[in-house]
Amino acid sequence: GFEADDILATIAEQAKKNKNLRVVIASGDMDTLQLVDDDRVTVYTLKKGINDTILYNEKAVEERFGFKPALLTDYKGLRGDPSDNIIGIAGIGEKTATELLLGFGTIENIYKVLKKDRNKLLEAGIKERIVKLLEEGEEEALFSKMLATAKRDVPIEFELPKKEWRADVDVNKILALFHELQFKTLGARVKQLLGIETEEPNFSQPSFDEAEKEMASEEDVAKLSIAVWLLDSNLCRLYLLLKRCRNAE
Repeated sequence: GFEADDILATIAEQAKKNKNLRVVIASGDMDTLQLVDDDRVTVYTLKKGINDTILYNEKAVEERFGFKPALLTDYKGLRGDPSDNIIGIAGIGEKTATELLLGFGTIENIYKVLKKDRNKLLEAGIKERIVKLLEEGEEEALFSKMLATAKRDVPIEFELPKKEWRADVDVNKILALFHELQFKTLGARVKQLLGIETEEPNFSQPSFDEAEKEMASEEDVAKLSIAVWLLDSNLCRLYLLLKRCRNAE
């Protein structure tokens, strides 16, 4: 069978072939970072709580982990990931895994070097204990990498909607939702993002001070466009339904 990560990976792989598209994956699952491809495929996720988000491109992934997104599955193959029941090689942690990846690349290449001349690893500063762990843990490392790797060839065909998402946005409904959830600064930004004038809904708009009137940065606009899309989804409707049910109790 296939997991949600496999579906996301396959859609991203198909969509990025269109040079006119920029693929943004909105997910709290950090495993999706392996799909980041320069600025063509990015991941929008939480950083510290729901109010602090980040848009990961290839540069941002490198700044966080020290290596490119393509090596994230090798990283898990070496150090494991208890949250996903991936064992890795016992005794190899984050620092050692990073050192190996930066020095020798993929797991496959590490073992290619190891089998040809184990002294190459020792000469590179890898301790004898780690070399022995690698020799004893090849099967676990390769299996763990396989488990961590999202499949990009699920037998599905993805097709974009004929109309752009903006075409069906009900701005007044969004503004009403922002008012209900007490989002005091997003209304003006939504109007700015969509570039349209709307009639004021039948509720008092919050006032905006000078700081709130400042133009949003390009990154803020990118994040907001994703947020607006999410707000227009069934997930948001479910949230509102649950909220109203809770208030009625």
